[in-house]
Amino acid sequence: AQAMYSHDEAMRFFGRVLALLPPHSPHAFAAHEAREAILRALGRRQEQRHELEALRAVAERTRDPHQIAVAFNRLARFDLDAARPTGVDAMLRRALDAAIEGDDKASEIEALRLLGQLRRDQGDTSGAIEALDRALARAGLDREFLSARGQTLVQKAILLWRAGRLEESLEASAEAVVIFRR
Repeated sequence: AQAMYSHDEAMRFFGRVLALLPPHSPHAFAAHEAREAILRALGRRQEQRHELEALRAVAERTRDPHQIAVAFNRLARFDLDAARPTGVDAMLRRALDAAIEGDDKASEIEALRLLGQLRRDQGDTSGAIEALDRALARAGLDREFLSARGQTLVQKAILLWRAGRLEESLEASAEAVVIFRR
C-alpha cells in the first residue's frame, strides 16, 4: 500500500502491525518509522510528532544505537522544519554519539548535515560549513552515500554563495550536479 501511495491503507496496515507486535520489537520501530514518513509527506504535523515520540520511546527501550540515531535525527529534523531550534543541538549530539557508537555512517552523515542546517539558522556560517565539511569527509566517495553527499554539497554551495565565496560555491554546485546526474 505504501509503495502505491495509498497512505491511508498503509497507515491502517502499519497500525495493525503495531497492535500485534510487542512494543520493544525492532519491527515496531520500523512500523513507527514508516508511519512517520507517511505523515511527514502528508503534512500532518501533530500526528507525525506522536509517531516521532513513539519512535524515540522504542529506540530508548531497545538501546539500539542505530535506532537511537535515527529517532533523534528525525526529531531534530522535525523541529528544524518547524523553526524551533531550541533543544535541537542536544538531539543532534545524541544522534551523533549513537551513530558513532553503532558505526552507523548514514545516521552520522545525516546528523552532521542537520547540524550544518542548525548552525546556518543560528547565523553561524563558519560553524555550518565546518559541520558540512565533516559530513562530506565522512561520506567520502562511497557510492552508498552519494545522495547524502550531493544534498550536503547543495547546502554547502548555498552557504558559500551567501558568504561571498563564489568560486568555492560553484565548485560545490558542480560536484552536486555531477552526483545527481549519475
